[in-house]
Amino acid sequence: MGQGVWIMAEDGAGCHNALSTKRDFEACKGHSTGPGLSLDLNPLENIWHVLKNEVYRRNPRNETELRQFILEE
Repeated sequence: MGQGVWIMAEDGAGCHNALSTKRDFEACKGHSTGPGLSLDLNPLENIWHVLKNEVYRRNPRNETELRQFILEE
């Protein structure tokens, strides 16, 4: 890896449970484990949450409306 301080972070997702990944995490001195599906670790999750809430607030009645509302939001 490059120079400087590196921190390896993971959120408890299933893909982080592979033996090779666990070994890499253990070897990393700056390993940080956060809560599963942490919104803080994945800012994009915040956007999906807002989009979902706005779309369902409009109460789509069928797939066509659902698609339309997603595009509008």
